[in-house]
Amino acid sequence: MMEVHIKDGVNNGQNLQVDELGNAYTITNQFPPRIIKTQGKIFRSYMKDSAASSDMKVVATAAAPHDFYISGSTIADRYITSVSFVIADAGATLTEFGAVAALANGCKMFYEDESQGDVVIHEGLTSNWDFVRLSQGNPAFGTAADVFRAKNVLGISDAYTPVLDFRKIFGLTYGIQIAAGSTNRLIVRIQDTTSGVDAFNAIAYGFDRLV
Repeated sequence: MMEVHIKDGVNNGQNLQVDELGNAYTITNQFPPRIIKTQGKIFRSYMKDSAASSDMKVVATAAAPHDFYISGSTIADRYITSVSFVIADAGATLTEFGAVAALANGCKMFYEDESQGDVVIHEGLTSNWDFVRLSQGNPAFGTAADVFRAKNVLGISDAYTPVLDFRKIFGLTYGIQIAAGSTNRLIVRIQDTTSGVDAFNAIAYGFDRLV
């Protein structure tokens, strides 16, 4: 069997070590190496519909849904690491949507992939609790009846503000990738009327890696 040695590329005499089970010893740094030029920029955008509106208070049905989405870039691979939701209404409780009755069909959140088809993240978000549970209780604050509920977010309206972190929940190191030049999209499809609440929107966060 031929013996192979792997050394660093700057003549410091450092060899890659392998344990008795064949595992290579590696360390993940929190910053890129100096010899690599990073071509990227932070990304932040409201999820918007085809009319470029970010107001998710709409009139919709299962037969005539209303989509809000994040599309890709023509020059960069886009990575969505998290989505921050706001559902604000005076007197909101977990069992309701805002402070109105839970939705009948709810909101469907999915990733539209041109090669794999639709990848469903949640098939029916009908209540404030559904959004909080999807985000696994992130961020967690408040007590008793005020758990997860922020006070006076919009005037006197309370709000649920769950943050869906794709890296933490789904184990995706860099979040959801939307490949450069693809038709792939991250979508929230509203299938009921949501205009009865004081505010409903979502902001996506991540970064663009230039191709």
